[in-house]
Amino acid sequence: MIEDIVNFLQNQVPWVLSGFSTAGGMMPAVGLAMLLAMMMKKNMRIFLLLGFIMAAFLNVPSVGIALPGGGRATGKSESLVELMGLMPTLFDLCGLSIPEGVEGSSLAQELAGAEKLDRAYLHGEQSRDRDQSNQRIVTERDKYLWFTQTGVEQYFNLDEDPRETRGLIDDPACAEHIAELRGLLIDELEDREEGYVEDGKLVVGRTPVKVLEHPRSAHRWVGHPVKGHVAPPLSVRGAGRWGGDIMAMKTIGMINLIVSGAALIFVEVKKRTTFARLEHCLCERDFDACLALLDQPITKALYSEYNRLYMSLNAYLALGDNENSTRVIERMLPLRMNKKQELALAIRAFSFYVEVEDKKAAHDMLKRIKVSGSEALAKGSRETYDIFLCGSSACVDEMEGALKGARQAEELRLCQLLAIQYENREDEVRAKEHQARAEKVLEDALK
Repeated sequence: MIEDIVNFLQNQVPWVLSGFSTAGGMMPAVGLAMLLAMMMKKNMRIFLLLGFIMAAFLNVPSVGIALPGGGRATGKSESLVELMGLMPTLFDLCGLSIPEGVEGSSLAQELAGAEKLDRAYLHGEQSRDRDQSNQRIVTERDKYLWFTQTGVEQYFNLDEDPRETRGLIDDPACAEHIAELRGLLIDELEDREEGYVEDGKLVVGRTPVKVLEHPRSAHRWVGHPVKGHVAPPLSVRGAGRWGGDIMAMKTIGMINLIVSGAALIFVEVKKRTTFARLEHCLCERDFDACLALLDQPITKALYSEYNRLYMSLNAYLALGDNENSTRVIERMLPLRMNKKQELALAIRAFSFYVEVEDKKAAHDMLKRIKVSGSEALAKGSRETYDIFLCGSSACVDEMEGALKGARQAEELRLCQLLAIQYENREDEVRAKEHQARAEKVLEDALK
């Protein structure tokens, strides 16, 4: 069944999947637009600038940048809160108006240091599980619940029992206040389509409705006054702290999407054209031009430091500039690299140090190859180190046996190593034989 649906979407209506892909791609742009809308406020610009300087020039990680701000934020609201308040709070903090019809109230003003919301109570409900379906009234100090299918009532004093372990529904001292809370719930459910209220009383056994067809006005305040509490005016509901319009977010999102797309296209085109120029310089053996191009600001912006230095290293090696080759290798070794990059650098540096007969540096690279490379690569590198830098000829018999039936590239490598080993043994005749064979193999390979 699932495979049939997937095949239908892919073959009959491919625009559906492409539409989902496009919409998913826009989400980061919309999120970034919301962040930019908040960060570009006058009182936030200084923190944006400081954060940029810390990240770009001081290499401070994002956690370190966030710590000073974390010390200022309380991260806690003393008001009666609900999950519905999350969306309007986020909109408010981004400087965007809260769309008409959104439930809940913003906590942005309280988090900014203003007084907490003057909210008398919250009305909540749970309808997911029919048997546990309940309606509740929650104040700052207590909580009243009514289970719609059984008529069971519960009451908890949250000041003394925040974990709700001791029910006080039968406590005579609480009867008057419980009746008041029950009355508030009746007012909330008065016109509900489930029929929870008849003749001013709660009715047990009505079927809970998960999605109301006729919800009450979204502008209705969640609670009525309780013992002197005054409900905020309706203008508090759905109004952002800084005003504006929801279209601002869409406009910023679209602008950000267009600019991001244009920047992405520019960077990709520039990277390809720059790489083509570098490749042309290397093919023409114009290594000085290659090095000049790698030193340009645009190349530094397009390519990582590792990639630029690695290309520079190849150019210096081709020029036979041992001093600059050593300098670049020493500059690259402390960089943060993945395992593949570390292995590529170790092999390149090992070959260079063997060529210039720097035994200590070559041995250091040998250790890196052993850690990052395969066992066969480590073995071959060790043999090269022993033969070229230690004058060893211990592998002659093994390599003579492997030479029979070896493929072209392996044959070339073995002949060169055997020639050096026979030189180490001062057997000039055998050394010249293998050197001549190596040259013949290379000549055939270039045809």
